[in-house]
Amino acid sequence: MKPVYRRWVLTPALIIVPIAIAGLLSTMKPEPPKKDTENLDMLVDVLTLEQTSETFEVSSQGTVQPRTQTLLSAEVSGSIVGISPNFIAGGVFEEGEVLMRIDPTNYSVAVDKAEALLSQRQIEFDGAEKLRSQGYRAESEYASAAAALASAKAELTSARRNLERTYIRLPYEGMVLSKDADLGQFVNPGTRLGVTFATDVAEVRLPLTDHDLAFVDLPRAGIGRPCKRAKRSSGRRRSFGPKGLSTSEAT
Repeated sequence: MKPVYRRWVLTPALIIVPIAIAGLLSTMKPEPPKKDTENLDMLVDVLTLEQTSETFEVSSQGTVQPRTQTLLSAEVSGSIVGISPNFIAGGVFEEGEVLMRIDPTNYSVAVDKAEALLSQRQIEFDGAEKLRSQGYRAESEYASAAAALASAKAELTSARRNLERTYIRLPYEGMVLSKDADLGQFVNPGTRLGVTFATDVAEVRLPLTDHDLAFVDLPRAGIGRPCKRAKRSSGRRRSFGPKGLSTSEAT
């Protein structure tokens, strides 16, 4: 056989023979066993819905600050003649307790003078009023006496107020943050005496994210929620005598 005819015969044979063998083998393969199809139900878990309350925890941190803090300053001039033992850094004081006393001598004298002047102006006014009712005084003289009496009353009120200002006290219970003046020191109006703060209500500023705010029941703007505090009771009373502060048992 010539090489040309051999190539044209062998090439198709190499392709057809393997295909025929593969088809014969496939016919001789046994059929796979048949299985019945099973319909499986879906796996679900059924729960009954109930309304409940849940507490969410929101974490934050901040610094506790007093709501009321006062910078004490002298309102009158004079030497400091008495200081409460509680008026120290960290000291606790009661509402209305005298923390410091400025020398009241000049202001007591001013009150006495104002009272004497008021008595004199009152006598002059009573005399002017009596004479006017009898027709011996003019209205201008009566008005002048009335004005002098009103001025004397105002001076007495001012003198008493200045005497009261020699007592350094506060209208709340609190603690002393710092003490800036001491016994024997001369102070003028505006001199810094110390810093105090109230202990009834404290504020804590807590930074929160927008996500955390959804779980916080915030009050309306301008309406705070004061914390409850326990009322401290003291078994002692403090008073200010001529020689300074004294302590006595409460009855």
